[in-house]
Amino acid sequence: MSDSADAVVTVIRAIRGLLLLLTLALGVEPAAAQTRLYVLFAGAFGIDCQPQDCPPGQVLDIDVDGRRLLSSTPVLHARVHGVGPRVTPDGRYLLWTGTEHQLSAPSYLSLLDVSARQQSVPVVTGGIGNAPISALFAHSSVMRVFLQSGFGADVTIAEPGRLRTLPVPCQSEVRGVSGDGARLFARCGSSVFDRTVVVDSTTGTLLATVPDGSSYQVPDEGGAVLYTAAWRTVGQPPVDRRYDVATGAVLAEHTGAVNDCPDDPMLLDPRTGHLLAGASNAVRMLDGVTLAPLSRRAAPFGFAKASVAFDPERPLAYVVWSGVVTTGGYQTRIQVVDTTTLTTVIEADLPVRTRVVGVVLGPRPPRATNLSAAVAGSAVTLRWTNESGRSIATGLVLEAGSGPGAADLARLPMAAGATSLTVTGVPRGTYYVRVRSANGSGLGEPSNEVTVVVQ
Repeated sequence: MSDSADAVVTVIRAIRGLLLLLTLALGVEPAAAQTRLYVLFAGAFGIDCQPQDCPPGQVLDIDVDGRRLLSSTPVLHARVHGVGPRVTPDGRYLLWTGTEHQLSAPSYLSLLDVSARQQSVPVVTGGIGNAPISALFAHSSVMRVFLQSGFGADVTIAEPGRLRTLPVPCQSEVRGVSGDGARLFARCGSSVFDRTVVVDSTTGTLLATVPDGSSYQVPDEGGAVLYTAAWRTVGQPPVDRRYDVATGAVLAEHTGAVNDCPDDPMLLDPRTGHLLAGASNAVRMLDGVTLAPLSRRAAPFGFAKASVAFDPERPLAYVVWSGVVTTGGYQTRIQVVDTTTLTTVIEADLPVRTRVVGVVLGPRPPRATNLSAAVAGSAVTLRWTNESGRSIATGLVLEAGSGPGAADLARLPMAAGATSLTVTGVPRGTYYVRVRSANGSGLGEPSNEVTVVVQ
């Protein structure tokens, strides 16, 4: 086995051990529910520094709802170039790749414990450029990490309790994963990407071939539809397409403006079904069915590139612009945008003057529901349901207060899998009780509140 292959195996084994640990319950400090946004910055503007003197990158942890910066953490090996960050579904760890110099190997895989603000020792993965992490996602409380160590390499998949390798059917670059994690999408071709293959992520079976190896692409939740944006010739307009994956048929097509050459990002809004497509110094919002343009938002200053994270529960997008201002140097601005109109809800400059590598929204804990209470003398039994979803709870907190919505009497941490609790010897009185799930992003929204009366 080659040194680079050994390095990838080492990375995956480390991540596998990490994933096994993520099943442990997390003690939670009382805090209000909040929307956590993580912004990863490179340490340098471009390739104008040597590896030994490039400054470190930074991770900003932003409470968007509270409009405050929670922390700024220096990180290594995202100095010039990187991919990510990705966040584990329990919200405890960020992963990203980076290089010390854009034009040279090696690449590194890095892990940051969000609450402790501690970065593990980055692992050398080999390869040149932005290859190693293709995707990290969660579905139904399952975590998987997909790694591709270079163009045309097999895909290594780490899951809780196992490690496996998935061959790809062509010289390819993995570009996407369906929302349910069942399908991988890879661009194929040597000099020009001429097609996209769809592979079963469990068996490696080739499921379909789409006749478009476009610059940017994104599948829908189940991987049945593929959206693409292609631009290959200077001075020609980009072409947006929507494909039926099973047949390769074009379901919709739209030709954009000449000055809207495709760029990152390309994302599908899970709430509205609209497609957000990057363009030169702008982002475009397209109808997810017809691909007709709905709105366009230009960069707020100079020449800036957008990094975007959609909110899966609210019709909002978190857009971070970074780029060169007319007076020289870099500027960074965050905008919380209504995804139906692309109008700004919140806007603020960020205190970092280097290039944004990427942004990710911390996963909100799934909500506890159907809380009920039964009283027998001085004993109170509470029962509830834990919802499943794309995020993972690492603990629960029972809150009890002297009035509706209050938690001034008790905050009791519980294991994530608990669905009932019996408390004996409860003093006489009236209590207002609710349950919240929690993870590395903090406390989630409260369950329904029950009134408990002990005579």
